Amino acid sequence: MTWIDVTMPALVGLAAVFFPGFFMGMALRLPLRYCLTLAPILSVGSMVVAAVVAGKAGWSWGFAPYLVLSLVFILVMAAVSFLLRKRRSPYLRIASRWTVPGAGMLGVALAAFVIVAQLKKSIIHPEAISQSFDNIFHLNAIRWIQQTGDASSLSLGAMTTSDGSDAFYPAGWHDLVSLVFSVFPDSVPLAVNATTIVVGAFVWPMSVLALALTLKPGDRIFAAAAGGLSGAMVAFPGLLLKWGILYPNLLGYAVLPAFLAVLMWTIRMIARRDGKAWWPVVPALLVATAGIVLAHPNALTSAALLILPLVLAQLVRTLAGRAATPRLVPAILLALAALACVGIWWKVRPAPETSTWAPKYSAIDAIGQFASNGFNLNVPEWALSGLVLAGIFWALRTKSHRWIVISWLLLGWIWVIVASQPIGPYRLLMVGPWYADDIRLAALTAIPVIALAAFGVSYLVRIAVFALRHLGVPQRGLIRAMTAAGLVIALASAVTLGKAEPMAKAADSTAHEFTVDDGSILITSDEQKVLDHLDAYVPKDETIIVNPWEGSAVAYALEDRNVTTKHSLSAQPEQYDTILQHLNEAKTDPKVCQEVRDQKALWYLKFDDTLDLGAGSKGMYKGLDDVEGRGIVTPVYTSGPVGLYKVTACS
Repeated sequence: MTWIDVTMPALVGLAAVFFPGFFMGMALRLPLRYCLTLAPILSVGSMVVAAVVAGKAGWSWGFAPYLVLSLVFILVMAAVSFLLRKRRSPYLRIASRWTVPGAGMLGVALAAFVIVAQLKKSIIHPEAISQSFDNIFHLNAIRWIQQTGDASSLSLGAMTTSDGSDAFYPAGWHDLVSLVFSVFPDSVPLAVNATTIVVGAFVWPMSVLALALTLKPGDRIFAAAAGGLSGAMVAFPGLLLKWGILYPNLLGYAVLPAFLAVLMWTIRMIARRDGKAWWPVVPALLVATAGIVLAHPNALTSAALLILPLVLAQLVRTLAGRAATPRLVPAILLALAALACVGIWWKVRPAPETSTWAPKYSAIDAIGQFASNGFNLNVPEWALSGLVLAGIFWALRTKSHRWIVISWLLLGWIWVIVASQPIGPYRLLMVGPWYADDIRLAALTAIPVIALAAFGVSYLVRIAVFALRHLGVPQRGLIRAMTAAGLVIALASAVTLGKAEPMAKAADSTAHEFTVDDGSILITSDEQKVLDHLDAYVPKDETIIVNPWEGSAVAYALEDRNVTTKHSLSAQPEQYDTILQHLNEAKTDPKVCQEVRDQKALWYLKFDDTLDLGAGSKGMYKGLDDVEGRGIVTPVYTSGPVGLYKVTACS
C-alpha cells in the first residue's frame, strides 16, 4: 500500500468536515469567508450531536444519520435566518475585500502542502500505527463503533467498563474516523492516518485562518502569514502525534482557533450592545461549543484560558467608557463571561488521579523552551521566535490586540508550572485540566505564537514600506508593490520555516514512534508477525484471551478478532473474570473450562510488555501466569518469545 491509497479516504474525511459546516454557515447567512473557515468546527459540532442523537435513537452510526441530522439542523437555521432577515446586525455582513481571505487561502494551501509532507515523513507508511499504549483504546474504539453502531460520546466508554454499561468519553475524533472507516473498512490504521492528514493539514490551517480574519479582517499580509505559519510549528500537530498518542486533543486543538474566533464575535456583540447580532452569533457559538467539548473537554478549558484576557479587557473598557447608552447589561454579561472562564478552568478537569505526569525540566529550561519554541528538547525555532518578538512589539502599541500578548504570557506561566514545578496541590490546581502534561500545554502555545508571529510579519513589511517612502522611492504604486512583495515574503517565510531544521528533526523524532522494530513499545517485529497470521488460525466468531498491557488487545482493531479486554485501563470484564483470574487452573477447576467454552475464548495471545508499564496491573490477569508451562495452552504460531496459542486444556 502506498500514500496514493490514502487519497480517497482523505477526500471522504475532507467532505465530512467541510460540506455540512459550510452549508450550515450559509444557512446562518455568514459571510462566505466564514462559511469556509468555520466549516470544520461547525461540521464537528453537528457530527458529535448527530452521533449522540443517533445513539439514543438506536440508529447505527454512519454517513446516513450524520447527513440527515445535519440537513435538519441546516434547514432549521435557514428558516430562522429567513424570518430574521430584516432584523440582523450589519456587523457580520460587512465583508472585507476578497483579496484578504484569498491571501489567507494561499497561506492555508502552502501550510497544507508542508504539513502533508511532514506527516508522511512522521507516519512513514499509510498503515503504520503509533507505538503508544493510548493507541490501544483509539484503534479499538473505531472497531467498537463499527460493530456496535454507537458512536455517541455518552456511551463510547462502555468499551472499557466491566459490564458494558455506558460511560462518557469525548468521541469527536472517533466519530470522524469511523465515518471514513465506514466507506473504507479494510484497514483501521488507514482510516486513522487519512483522518490525521485531514485534521492536521486542512482543518488546522483553515481554523487558524478563521481566527486571523477575525483578528485583522483587512490585512492581507497578516492573513497570508497566519495561514502559512500554521504549517511551520513544531508544537502542533507534531507533538500530539509523538506523545500519547493524543488524537482527541489533536482534533480539539485543530478547531480551537475557529472557536476563539466565534468567542471574539460573542464578546464584541456584548461590548457593542448589539442585540441584533445574536443571530447568527449564538447558534454558531452553541454548535462550535458542542464540537469542541466532545472533541476534548480540555480544548474548552484552553479556550477559556486564552480568551480570558480579552474578556477582562472588554470589561474594563465597558466600565470606563463614557457612552451615553447604559453599560450595566454588557458589564454584567462580561463579568459573567469572566467568571465562566475561571469556572471552566476550575471544574472542567479530569479526576486528580489521572494527572500523574511529573515535571521534567528546571524553571530556566522551561522558560528557555517557551521563549524559543523548542519544546520537548526539540531544536529551537529562533526565526519564529524573532517574528513573535516583532509581533509583541506591534501588539503592545495597539489597544485592541494587547490581550493576545497577555494570553501568550499566561500560557507561558502555566507551561513553566507544569514543566518545572514539583508535584503537589498547587501544580495540580493550576495544570490539572491538562492532566498535568507538559506536551498538551506545549502544543497549545502554537495558537498565540502563530497570531503574534503573523503580526510580526505584517509589521516588518510595513516598516519596509515606510522606510522606502522616506528614502525617496516614488510613492506611485509603492504600496501595491510592497504589499505584493510582502505576501511573497510572508508565504516564503512560512515555507522556509516549515522546511527548516526544527521541523525536520521533529518529524524524524515522531517517525520513531511509528516504527515497528524489536524494541517497539506497543507492537514489536515478532508481535507483528503473529498478528499477520491470526486470520489463518482464529475464526471470526471466537475470542482471544489477552493481557492488554502487552499490546495484544490491538488484535481487535487490526485483525477484527474479539479479545477479552480492549484497553489497558479497562475494568475487569465480568464475562471473562474467571478466565483472566484462573485460566492457569483450568485442569483442576471445571468452572474455568465452562467459561472458556461459553465465551468461545479458545485462543491465547502471548505478547511482551516491552516497557513493563503493566507491572502494577498484573493482579488483574494472574490467571494468565505460566499458562504455557502448566500445559493449559499449546503453541500454534510463534515468533521469537511471543505467539498465538490454542487453549487445549479445555478440549
